[in-house]
Amino acid sequence: MSSTSFPVLQSYNPELLLNVLRTPLTADSTAASGTITVSNIVGVGVGDYLLIGEFGQETAEIVRVHTVTAPSGTTITLNANTTYAHIRGESVYRIDRNQVEFSRATTLTGSKSVLVTSDITPDSLYTVYEDTTNTTGFGFYRWKNSADTTYTNYSESFPYAGYNEQTLKKIFDSVLTDMGLVDDNGQPMWTNKVSREAAYQAVVDCQDLIAKRRYRWSYLTNFDVNFGELTTGDDAYDLPTQIAKEDGQAQILELRIGSNKPLEYVDKRTLNEWREDINQTTLGAAITSTGNTTVTLTDSSDFSDGGSIQVIADDGESIDSIAYTANNRSTNVLSGVTGIAATVANGAIVWQGATFGKPRRFSVFEDTVVLDPPPSEAWEQYNLIGDIYEKPLVVNDLADEAQFPATVIKPFVKYKLDLLRFDGDETKAAGSYARFQERMTEIEQSENNGQRFSFKPNRKPNTTTNLRTLTELDSTSTTGS
Repeated sequence: MSSTSFPVLQSYNPELLLNVLRTPLTADSTAASGTITVSNIVGVGVGDYLLIGEFGQETAEIVRVHTVTAPSGTTITLNANTTYAHIRGESVYRIDRNQVEFSRATTLTGSKSVLVTSDITPDSLYTVYEDTTNTTGFGFYRWKNSADTTYTNYSESFPYAGYNEQTLKKIFDSVLTDMGLVDDNGQPMWTNKVSREAAYQAVVDCQDLIAKRRYRWSYLTNFDVNFGELTTGDDAYDLPTQIAKEDGQAQILELRIGSNKPLEYVDKRTLNEWREDINQTTLGAAITSTGNTTVTLTDSSDFSDGGSIQVIADDGESIDSIAYTANNRSTNVLSGVTGIAATVANGAIVWQGATFGKPRRFSVFEDTVVLDPPPSEAWEQYNLIGDIYEKPLVVNDLADEAQFPATVIKPFVKYKLDLLRFDGDETKAAGSYARFQERMTEIEQSENNGQRFSFKPNRKPNTTTNLRTLTELDSTSTTGS
């Protein structure tokens, strides 16, 4: 018969003993005793919680100081009698919490729901909760004082699926064990010098350092990223915030509209050449009536003295052509206006000389993807999809995964922590850094992102003169699509 395995959450009880008051018993104490005698009562007050013994010992127990009678001399009066007998010399710890609250979230950063609140199990190193209801998600715990209902911060997460070798939990445990930083129970531990926060920062530093060695790492690819929906007449779309580089093509493997074939990349200089005599701005004031005889632009400097403009309707379902006879560049007002089909809100996109259609090319500059030609009404609300290279993610939880192999992350983390442990002595940390460099060389040599690139000139031979002439392209050209 097969048994069902449920996710198990556990708090490590000795965490409560970091930097707390400790004093030994100075006299034996019988079971069911209402007082204990200790070496020093300084720092112990009414209602405080005490651990007698050590977590994991069979007779360890948590008791509470009497809520009215204050400790006096070397005697502490308890709020309830002890359960076990204790001998002289046993440790007594003042602890801030007596319970542990277990919670669950469906995602790592999602809202938490309380599963159960339990008394701490003093005769074990861990207080354990088995979640027999949920099989996915992330577990958390925090310590609680049941008397004043105060809590510690939440613990790091416990993924119900478990920690794989790329998680920071596995990486940190391996590094700490390698450094010999384990407690008396064999558990990896942090110290005042070697902190978890420093280890997190070391991972961030390591991944940033590796990422800067080259723009295109297969470890940092993200496929089918949605840049947003197309809007009629709008050629500019923000790059995803996680993209690795904000200018040029290096960070984009491929860009496409929905499931259509990829767009062609062009640099900004080429885009400018294709857009000669094409101008863009926005409305500087709303068009409030079809009878308006003037239109105010945000900037009319580059628009012709007379002619027509193309105004994108508010609903994106039409591009209205509006004629005008004069352009006052000082006031940005077009006058002698005719042909207004509908009212349009302030800020609407305005073009002159553009041809709209299915975007076939793109350029990247100033954190923006620019499409050419601008989308027509037929492409309204299509998704702009890209495969990109990302910046390394910022990690701050044990369930987070390093994006580069753990084999190269571990020695760098150890190098950084060795520097802290040995007060910046590079000679004592040099071995770890040398191993990092070795692993770094290995992943650089083995890196193969599977992409193949072919380059073709935008000029073609003149078969008559054997000279090379520029292939003229405009904003509606389909060459290379």
